[in-house]
Amino acid sequence: MEAIQTEEYRGETIEVFQDEDMEDPRAWGGLGKMVCFHKRYNLGDKHNYHYEDYDSWYELKEAICWAEPVALISPLFLYDHSGTSIKIGSFWGVIPENRVMFDSGQVGFIYALNKDIRDTFKVERISKKTLQKAEDYLGQEVDTYNKYLSGDVYGYTTTSGGSCWGFYDIEEMLKEARNSIDNDIKRKTEEHCSQVKKWIQTKLPLVYRKAMV
Repeated sequence: MEAIQTEEYRGETIEVFQDEDMEDPRAWGGLGKMVCFHKRYNLGDKHNYHYEDYDSWYELKEAICWAEPVALISPLFLYDHSGTSIKIGSFWGVIPENRVMFDSGQVGFIYALNKDIRDTFKVERISKKTLQKAEDYLGQEVDTYNKYLSGDVYGYTTTSGGSCWGFYDIEEMLKEARNSIDNDIKRKTEEHCSQVKKWIQTKLPLVYRKAMV
């Protein structure tokens, strides 16, 4: 596997790789529930809805809101061209119009239940402010899932053998790698100082005694 980026830091080389064995973030759970349908891809969360039962996305939305106490629900769109990308809302204005027409379309919904919002934000009543927080939260979940689908997940190794994987942001990962190197250097320095101190405590008195004979 070839590094996609390298950085020299305090005598170490940090190598950045694309994480080819990343875990599906939908397995972590979360506030949102994703109901998706696609002919070729298995997207979103497991659910009991069946595409053939509905004549339109509107009917599916109505079915979801009738079956569960939904507080928020938003449409999910997929862009499938030299890779896949998912987002809340249409890709109009994000990609060229011809690509919107032929390579993108709705694949489902993400929604949040009243109880889950109250539990997540520790509130008894869902205010407009809390609802906005929940909407932002769902956006972050979709953004993370999009990075997973797009392969924008990374890991690093260092010259001394350090490594960590499953990062969704390269800059955050590099900060973690630098901190790891700093901590390793600090630990080694403290161990060295401890050894020197121990040597001084055990050896110098003997030297002094020999010098006095």
